[in-house]
Amino acid sequence: MILLAFFVLLGTFPVYGNTNMLSDSNRNPSCIKTIYHAFNMRINSLHDKLDSLRNTGYDAIQLSPLQKSIHMANAGFECGSEWWARYQPVSHEHIEGLGSLEDLQRLCNNAREKGMIVIADVVFNHMAVVASRDEWHRSEKDSKHREHLLKRLEERFAPLTRADFHPWKDCSRDPDWDNENRFEGWGAGEWSDLKPTEKVLSIHKKHLDVLMSAGVRGFRFDAAKHIRPSTLKLYVDHIRSKQADCFIYFEVLSGDPNMHAETMSIAESTDFLLCWRLRDIILGQNSRMLHDLPELSPYSVRFARNHDTIMNQEMAHSMGYRRDDHRCILAWVIIMAIDTGTVLVFPEDHDFHHQDKQPVKKAIAFRKEMYLRQAPPHRLHFFNATDTPPADEKHAPPCQSATAEQEELMKDCAELESFAAQAQRQRVKRIMLDHVSSMRAHLQHEDSKRLHKRKHHSINDCRVHDQVVAMTRGEHGFILMNMSKKWAELKSMAFEGSELVGHYKEQVFGFGIEIDEAHAVSSWAGTRGGSIKIGPQTALIFIKQK
Repeated sequence: MILLAFFVLLGTFPVYGNTNMLSDSNRNPSCIKTIYHAFNMRINSLHDKLDSLRNTGYDAIQLSPLQKSIHMANAGFECGSEWWARYQPVSHEHIEGLGSLEDLQRLCNNAREKGMIVIADVVFNHMAVVASRDEWHRSEKDSKHREHLLKRLEERFAPLTRADFHPWKDCSRDPDWDNENRFEGWGAGEWSDLKPTEKVLSIHKKHLDVLMSAGVRGFRFDAAKHIRPSTLKLYVDHIRSKQADCFIYFEVLSGDPNMHAETMSIAESTDFLLCWRLRDIILGQNSRMLHDLPELSPYSVRFARNHDTIMNQEMAHSMGYRRDDHRCILAWVIIMAIDTGTVLVFPEDHDFHHQDKQPVKKAIAFRKEMYLRQAPPHRLHFFNATDTPPADEKHAPPCQSATAEQEELMKDCAELESFAAQAQRQRVKRIMLDHVSSMRAHLQHEDSKRLHKRKHHSINDCRVHDQVVAMTRGEHGFILMNMSKKWAELKSMAFEGSELVGHYKEQVFGFGIEIDEAHAVSSWAGTRGGSIKIGPQTALIFIKQK
């Protein structure tokens, strides 16, 4: 009998977007399945990573914005490592900050030789901050100060003039962030929001041309929900006219499918809807919700978390995971197990270690292998399991482990309430407090269940659950998951209606199993008969051996 632990999950997808919105000419290359996000990394640091990334299963590398951006010394920082500086452009006419144009050309050539593409992140919605929101508010009542700020704008971003920027408008209030005002507003009141004048469009198109001439074959458009769709289409049409097979997607930071739908006829979108739903499922340990995982389209760009949900503290606590939260691994493996979409992997998670294993890397390899084998879409299988402690905890009261879980949830509640108190935007504050209310309701429910079980002296009441789930990919492989925070024991396991048969090797721990013609597990790690135990919030990745 083997006790194994490996964090994971899985899902099936009802489609929220219109899957036929993009014409074939605008469809991204289907071979780009997994992207390594070289977040804030210098170009020349990536050459030695290419072989390893390709062998892991990546098809592309995404770079942070390459244009000339603010110098951190001028912004009051001692070093140039602040990631958000890359998203404050000073000039799109220069490649500077992460490397030179020649550096970019060498990387693109090396990546192409290894069968990979390079994706560039472009920031066309705004230029760098030149004044605080308070200063711009003051300028509304002080014409002399306003003229001073406008001259500062022109001096900083020449040859652009004040005519190339929208009139200042503070969109930090919740409705304005997501309504029509988001297109011309200055974000949180500080962005130098660009107007799509002929001069601006010409500069941006030249920037795209320079990147494509260097060998870039993909683009991410930052802050796309703040750019009018008609303007985005001009950029995409320009790219397609030069490189028809470019991989293009928009960053639309929203869980509202309707907002994504505004641009999905032009290019694919970031699937924050899926990202946040997975988080809710993982925290709630609700395996049945895996039937109803949403997706914007079968081609959307997915992630368990990205630089926004990690580096932005408010968002990490209201819409993502804490930076050191190992539970995000569950979401990563779910997403990798799905045959549709393109997955963007944050570098910290690519290198994530747990119990001296690298589960995310193994999941990426599984995704690549299933693609190469042309495995069919996934299919869900649910199993009833007995909640059983590991061998050295056999005599522990089966319900007592809930205490540690409650303490963890109470700690999360207190931390989230603290961040909510500091949040400036009311919408973020409300989202945080809603999560707190949901978690506290869960705690009360668990309290009442445990008291009931103690009152009636029933052990079996807390020992059976249906949180063991498998996702099969035809005969080629599957993932077996225990979504519960408690150990799961199965006396037998049969994948009814599946195509599984033969010898399968588990990819993280390296043991083998046999599945007979009746699609039942006949041998587990060399042992015939006996039960199967899976650790808390654990998954195992199996690939059929040829």
